[in-house]
Amino acid sequence: MDFIDGLPKFMGMDSIMVVVDRLSKYAHFIPLKHPYSASVVAHAYFDYVYKLHEFWYNTLYHSSLKVTPFEVLYGQPPPLHLPYLPGESKVDSVDRTLLDREEALQLIRMNLARAQNRMKQQANKRRSDREFKVGDYVYLKLQPYRQQSVMYRGNQKLAKKYYGPYKILRRIGAVAYKLELPPGSKIHHTFHVSMLKLHHGPIPDTLPPVDIEGAREAEPELVLARKTVKRGRISVTKVLVKWKDSLLEDVT
Repeated sequence: MDFIDGLPKFMGMDSIMVVVDRLSKYAHFIPLKHPYSASVVAHAYFDYVYKLHEFWYNTLYHSSLKVTPFEVLYGQPPPLHLPYLPGESKVDSVDRTLLDREEALQLIRMNLARAQNRMKQQANKRRSDREFKVGDYVYLKLQPYRQQSVMYRGNQKLAKKYYGPYKILRRIGAVAYKLELPPGSKIHHTFHVSMLKLHHGPIPDTLPPVDIEGAREAEPELVLARKTVKRGRISVTKVLVKWKDSLLEDVT
């Protein structure tokens, strides 16, 4: 299952949920609109996918009926796919067709296993073993255009992907950690280790203020000089400010 976001709106929809069968690669394309939640996705899955593939339930023995629901509806046992053995059918054309089908299924399974192994090897090349301790500060990797509750950023496409640093509160299992996110954030507080990057260096008692782009805001420390200048017909005062970190700048 995957999601395609950021599409032009059509009838109020701007996203597509794609559900693909792993064996046949048969796909379902389900329209969604932002914002969607886990509950919305679950209902869409049941409405568009699950109801079309309930064959496993209808072919199970029902204790009240004493037969399967499939037999009640169609008057015969459900067709089951069992591996075909050569010579089971006395009709040559049927025998050849079923043998070809078994060979095709075996080839498909072999190709899928080979492709999955290849993708696994490629993914493992970019992975590294990471482990953090409770109390460590880490940066969190998020996609800015998908959420704005952790921190608002004006230029989302060009914004940095890492947020933070945030304190690790607890380790969840072997590869997940719970973070101390800002109070107004509307995302889950537990993340996979691959989304975290360790912060190096001291952490102040209070994190410095940041602007809407997530950059640190400069803080004025001292006014060094003043002068009055003309702006058209208006007199304005300019000041020379010493900023913290020894930055000097003229401010009107």
